[in-house]
Amino acid sequence: MEMYELDDPTAEHDLAGAAQRGVAVRVLLDSDYEGREVNGPAYNFLRSHRVQVRWAPSQYIFHIKTTVFDARYADVSTANLTSRYYSDTRDAELIDSDPVQVAAIEATFNQDWSAAPGGSPGEQTAQAPGLIWSPDTGDGSAERAMAAVITAAHSSVEFESEELSDPVIYHALAADARRHVSCDVVMTEDSEWDDAFRVLAAAGCAVHLLPDISSALYIHEKAIIIDRGSPDQALLLGSQNASWDSLNRNRELSLLITDAHGGAAAITAAAATFAGDFNAGHDPPA
Repeated sequence: MEMYELDDPTAEHDLAGAAQRGVAVRVLLDSDYEGREVNGPAYNFLRSHRVQVRWAPSQYIFHIKTTVFDARYADVSTANLTSRYYSDTRDAELIDSDPVQVAAIEATFNQDWSAAPGGSPGEQTAQAPGLIWSPDTGDGSAERAMAAVITAAHSSVEFESEELSDPVIYHALAADARRHVSCDVVMTEDSEWDDAFRVLAAAGCAVHLLPDISSALYIHEKAIIIDRGSPDQALLLGSQNASWDSLNRNRELSLLITDAHGGAAAITAAAATFAGDFNAGHDPPA
């Protein structure tokens, strides 16, 4: 497991229970920014219950939320394991059983595990089709990969994210709209993204915002759906926000699935949830 935030007694006891019955459990927790403060209680609990736990390599925010089980399945998620957010925050997970992708995710974990706590993950990622890793090699490859998913759309692009500050990404969305691709965006309202909203509105994207109040759903999910309902439909989902730091500096992972790889049911479910969130939103303030 590589996790940005772990503050869920059920998950922590499940990890400890697995270790006590002989499962090899290794957990990397973010240590940068406020990581040691947020994850300290979980770190101490796991360490005292036979779980192999390390602080992730320093000088990088480990924003990734991914777990591999028995080298057969990988849980690639937008959600932290923070139980107080489960009831009012939009998030999603994908269970990946593609053997090449799962092997690459586990290999990258092993490299990060070896680098912890003082090393750097740097360019140490195992590549596989459908995986977008951060950090990249410094050449903007993660930005280009996310933008390429957006610009591959023929009929529609639906974008849901916590953040939208990277011009590479919001200009890719705007370019879709200008070539008459249906462009819908849903986020939680925040003036930090106003520059992006203005560019999108001018290009013809429909932007809907949920209010940033405690009684409203908070959009934390990071998902892009293209060409919903067509044979070319695809879903990109993972920990990467549409920000420069997320795509270039942090340890992150997003997974791209298509109909061709058995992703139809997941894409349909994601699209239905997106539609509900979009319909619940309102236009940006004038």
